[in-house]
Amino acid sequence: MKQPLFILPCALIFTGSLWAAISDPVRLDSGSVSGIPAGDSGVRIFKGIPYAAPPVGDLRWKAPQPAAHWDGVRKAEQFGPNCTAGGGAGGRGGGKGKGPGGGDKGPAPQPAPAKAAAPAAPAASEDCLYVNVWTPAKSAGDRLPVMVWTYGGGFTGGSGAEARYDGEALAKKGIVVVTYNYRLGMFGFLAHPELTKESGHNASGNYGMMDMASVLRWVQKNVAAFGGDPRKVTIAGESAGHVYGLKKVIMSPIEDRSDNTTRFLVLGRQFFPTSGHDRTSVLVFIKDQPGALFNVLSPFARHGISMNRIESRPSHQAKWEYAFFIDLAGHIDDEPMKRALKELEKHAAQIKVLGSYPVAVL
Repeated sequence: MKQPLFILPCALIFTGSLWAAISDPVRLDSGSVSGIPAGDSGVRIFKGIPYAAPPVGDLRWKAPQPAAHWDGVRKAEQFGPNCTAGGGAGGRGGGKGKGPGGGDKGPAPQPAPAKAAAPAAPAASEDCLYVNVWTPAKSAGDRLPVMVWTYGGGFTGGSGAEARYDGEALAKKGIVVVTYNYRLGMFGFLAHPELTKESGHNASGNYGMMDMASVLRWVQKNVAAFGGDPRKVTIAGESAGHVYGLKKVIMSPIEDRSDNTTRFLVLGRQFFPTSGHDRTSVLVFIKDQPGALFNVLSPFARHGISMNRIESRPSHQAKWEYAFFIDLAGHIDDEPMKRALKELEKHAAQIKVLGSYPVAVL
């Protein structure tokens, strides 16, 4: 009679671990997917989900198109291919040169102790527009905050599958983490007069940034299925994926702002080698009203915060005529910066702060 008493607790523990993570399949706008558990952390991982059609053939050097619908349940257990930049195997850290020395001087070096092989990186391909999701949600109704991470690499390297971007640690803190790939090098940024003519918006060369915007739309449509809240999305990144990429996507005149994409908060870091100071950038929209720009700038002057640069852009948003990027000396967590940003809230009728984020040495 003891055996059933032993089996029953084991069954309860086993099934309890299954209840700790969202159940498969997860239904998306393009089909259903199944993921894999991240150990016993309660996090579930979904890898290699197509967020757009493969940008090959007639879709090469075109805006990303919707992913084709699939039947059945797609196993999202492996990362999709990395994006190729074209032009050979160069890039950061990609060379394998010979070590110093040579010849027959002295005894041969002894081999180093064997180490566990690192996981092989996904192969590079033009078919590379895939997204990865780490979710700690127990159900689609959890409505957890979401972070979308964009990698750096000078628009010529990197991927959302890099081990350093693994989202499990953040997901364990209650965040749905999304990484993805965007087109690189000649496939992501080639500009040519003929491509400009056929584009439909009189421009070419921004395909990688269009991929970034496409992912944000994909998140708005699908992240709720992973237990995320599409109204609470933070977009973050480093280097090319932050300062040069995401800011341009937000300001793009060809992106529709009629949905929740205007609610994104932008975070990230960028290295400025000529400065030892932390910097904070603020993105604001203002109305064409007397004193509006003064009300934006005066709080920073009043609290002794120096302005490194102010950059004006068309806002492309209804009711907000102007947009400004303001680069300020000081960290976002400094008390003077906090007080200045708080003062901007007093002018909500004519000023909208879309995002403020630190710019600092990592």
